[in-house]
Amino acid sequence: MSRSLPPQPCFWPPRPVLEPDFRACFGRSSVGPRPSESAPDKARRRRRYSRRVSARRRNAVWRTCSRPKPGGLLKQALRLAARLAGLFAFLAALFLSCRPGPAEEKKPGAAELWKDPTLKGKLHLTYRAAYQAQFFRFGRFRFNFPDIDPADRQFAAELEDRRRRNQDHDLDQYFAVRTHDLIVPATQSGWCQGLDTEFSIRGFTDLDGTAAGNESLGAYDRFPGGDQAQLGALNFKALLLQRHLEFTGGRQYFEGAEYVHFDGGRIHVRGLGLFDRPVEIDAFAGARATYFPSVSRTGLYGGALKYFPAQGTEFEFADVYYLDNSLKASLLQRLGPLASMQLLYRQVNEHPESAQLEAVFQESGWGLEARGSYYGRLGRSSNDFTFDYTFSERAPVEDRDHDRHFNLGEIDPYDEASLEVRQEITGSFGLLLGGTGHWVRGRSDRDAYNSDWREVWGGLDSLHFPWEGLTGRAVIRYLDTDLPRRQYYDRDDPRFISDVTGDGEPRFVGLEARLEQDWARKVAVGTAVELRNYEYSNRFADLAGLNAWALQAHVRWRPMSILSFLIAYDYEKDYRFLNPDFKELHALKAQVLISW
Repeated sequence: MSRSLPPQPCFWPPRPVLEPDFRACFGRSSVGPRPSESAPDKARRRRRYSRRVSARRRNAVWRTCSRPKPGGLLKQALRLAARLAGLFAFLAALFLSCRPGPAEEKKPGAAELWKDPTLKGKLHLTYRAAYQAQFFRFGRFRFNFPDIDPADRQFAAELEDRRRRNQDHDLDQYFAVRTHDLIVPATQSGWCQGLDTEFSIRGFTDLDGTAAGNESLGAYDRFPGGDQAQLGALNFKALLLQRHLEFTGGRQYFEGAEYVHFDGGRIHVRGLGLFDRPVEIDAFAGARATYFPSVSRTGLYGGALKYFPAQGTEFEFADVYYLDNSLKASLLQRLGPLASMQLLYRQVNEHPESAQLEAVFQESGWGLEARGSYYGRLGRSSNDFTFDYTFSERAPVEDRDHDRHFNLGEIDPYDEASLEVRQEITGSFGLLLGGTGHWVRGRSDRDAYNSDWREVWGGLDSLHFPWEGLTGRAVIRYLDTDLPRRQYYDRDDPRFISDVTGDGEPRFVGLEARLEQDWARKVAVGTAVELRNYEYSNRFADLAGLNAWALQAHVRWRPMSILSFLIAYDYEKDYRFLNPDFKELHALKAQVLISW
């Protein structure tokens, strides 16, 4: 159940009562008697003003004397962020209204602000709040092995007792403010042409206070243990030298050889040329931004070079050093309006990591679309890592935790290719076919981790049939995996088996169907169904003829361009191999999104 929190303190200091004069900006004072105001009206206005001042003073004293309560850090952080954003918006509006400009420039009023809250693309705000409730249904604990002793029965009893609490309630909030050309100097002929800002924060709240070690929710509860507030971005960007040079300082993200989240500075230079073709350069340095104490904040640095040698051609070379050196080279070629192709190569230290090729072809006259990709893992190195999951062997000993961060050194080199083709049959129907193949180089029958697999799918989609706004898609999918089979040491005792065996689904056949009705881009109602018939293999048994299914339904409402609501329901069944007594899961999600 949800917890009722006591009133939280306000970090904003009590402000003295001031009566500023805004005549310089707005033409007249906001306080003081009106020229045509009568004496009784003046007395009533003064009494109302006195009551407001007294209330403000009482609230200021209460807020100052209130003590922080446990569990309210997220609310305090979000409240402070909202007030800072409001203060920043007020100061920006005040700056714009007081800044001298051309005589014919019209100051934005309330009506113009309501019609265009972005201020002609200068102010962007996003707030998203998503509430999710999950309801679990359990059955009696079943043992998947024949030998049962009193310790096993005691464990099952303890597990059933912990699973009496079968609900989970979470709240996920996100708030971001970004300005572009909102703060501009009165004269732009100097070395600075403007200042852009960015701020984002995300908060997770475990409303029901899930206890640590609760197996019933541990696999699905994303925010166990209470409130968490994560500062995503807090930076400013200075536009210099006629916008040919940009400097960004603070917490920020950068997509280089890896996706980097760091505290530091970044320089972006544009307007350069090589052989009369444009060149852009990025350079950054700082400390790794992380929300987990086990992740090292070792310094990182790197940069990227972009070159456009011809029309529709883009070459990028990027490098990042954090514990190890990660390199990326990519080539993007657009083949007119019909097709595009991208080649990507990655390397960690001196070890080649992967090569990737993606191609897209579209021909509206034929109604043909094709998308193909190839991914090849080139080597097997224990230094392979991504910034959010693993550590390098070159990291300090106290920072190494390969078991926790899922080091990728266990993955053998492989090749994977995928292709999907869609052919428009009529103006309302399309036929699609696709397939994926995964082949491990040097395949071993005794390798339980790396295996080959093949997947094919085909289906039909429809657009605005049989009436306007109705869209649908139905696909049949088949997967076959070469999992290593169980091998017996002693044929007389089938329970005595080797440790080398595959754990997963050797094959399955699934049906996926989606349907959605949209009314004038204001209201949309949709549903999706997935049915699966599959096999399962592990160290103890090979099972066949298993069935599972899932159902999803959603309603989206967009009353205005900046506001939208979402309500979604999910149902899933068959968790017997994740938890033996899991039967089904019901999930309800409600979301509000404000964005402009």
